[in-house]
Amino acid sequence: MGHTMNRLPNALLRRVGLLALAGLIVVSGIGFPGEARAADNSRTAWDFFVSKGLTAEQTAGILGNLAQESNINPLAQEAGGPGRGIAQWSTGGRWDTTANANATWYAAVTGQNVWSLNAQLGFIWWELTNISGYGLAQLRASSTIADATVAFQDLYERCGTCHESTRISYATNYYNQYAGTTPPASNTQVYETADNSGWQPLPVASIVASKVSAVQRADGTKIIYSVRDGYVYEAASNAGWRNLRVPNLDNVSAVSAIAFNGGTVLYTIRAGAVWESSSVDWRPYAVGYNGSPIYADAVSAVLRADGTRIVYTMRDGYVYEAGSNAGWRNLRVPTLSGVSALSAIPYNGGTVLYTIRAGAVWEAGSGNWTPYAVGYNGSPIYGSGLSAISLADGTRIVYTVNNGRVHEAASNAGWRNLQVPNLSGVNSVSAVNAGGTKVLYTR
Repeated sequence: MGHTMNRLPNALLRRVGLLALAGLIVVSGIGFPGEARAADNSRTAWDFFVSKGLTAEQTAGILGNLAQESNINPLAQEAGGPGRGIAQWSTGGRWDTTANANATWYAAVTGQNVWSLNAQLGFIWWELTNISGYGLAQLRASSTIADATVAFQDLYERCGTCHESTRISYATNYYNQYAGTTPPASNTQVYETADNSGWQPLPVASIVASKVSAVQRADGTKIIYSVRDGYVYEAASNAGWRNLRVPNLDNVSAVSAIAFNGGTVLYTIRAGAVWESSSVDWRPYAVGYNGSPIYADAVSAVLRADGTRIVYTMRDGYVYEAGSNAGWRNLRVPTLSGVSALSAIPYNGGTVLYTIRAGAVWEAGSGNWTPYAVGYNGSPIYGSGLSAISLADGTRIVYTVNNGRVHEAASNAGWRNLQVPNLSGVNSVSAVNAGGTKVLYTR
């Protein structure tokens, strides 16, 4: 880490190969991919960290560091040194050796190539959310580009000769280039598929989105809430899936919907904080305890059998629970850490959480929150995203996304994990129990 390379004063995205820069960084097997690839990588990295709820300033600070380390090139290797990848993790340490906390291990458990950009971005986020000393709290507290850059430099990169002013300059350039822009690749077509149709996927009108949460209303209507370009949209099956923008909600990065009192209630993350709004008037209210907002990277809401609305949130790898009957007091769920995704369901008067930890799926119930690995005959289920439902007979079903494929595992079948046919290239899934029919909304 921190194996920095010297850069030309205005080298950001310039047509200069790494091999030309005094031999400090080389790429094994191929030459540096050039300006177009560097621009693509910076765009992908920007969209990735913004999607995690970081501000433009905080995201720019990370990219400024990665530009200094490797020009955001996942194939970068330090000539004659241990640095590898976009953050220049060290061989013999965070690249391939640190027990259950290195880039090679992370890529293996998530089914990715360690030299891929997505795997390395995912590992950065995994380290930030699982290892407190790497500075996510300080990064989140940063309100300026310079503060964010220095926080990531000092606590995550831990470089020797850092060239701090250069990192800030790169960060500023990225901010000027991307702040306020719409991520072009994050919005994809939404599809509906159901078990009673042989899992044949059909596009849902012309809905494209970066996030989806589906729910069945008390009258049987299926409703899709989607996030596109920071706004929330509602489309209902009884209105031909006409996609209408939900008023009053902007700057949204995540959404979770529940059926409530004949209508729906949405829980959204806006600028990192959780908000509640109802289909009665869509007026948003900050969710928090005694005036303290709840901040989160992800949210999953449930309606418990007693009518209590419960919001489960994920932040820095930990899960928190807040209930409407307790003034939204936000309490950390014990035993759960290293979480990268979550899905909650009401069950037996309480709740059950399904989480992804180090790429594997775990189940924990509100009775004692003891986590159990979800898998078949001792084989864990791996995924990057998940959505859980329960059926009338008490069967719990978990849908996971792994390498673009959707898999289904049911509690009454010993969690045997079966691939759902006809679905590929999937980024995320939202499952609904529609009167006994299992319906999936994917994008």
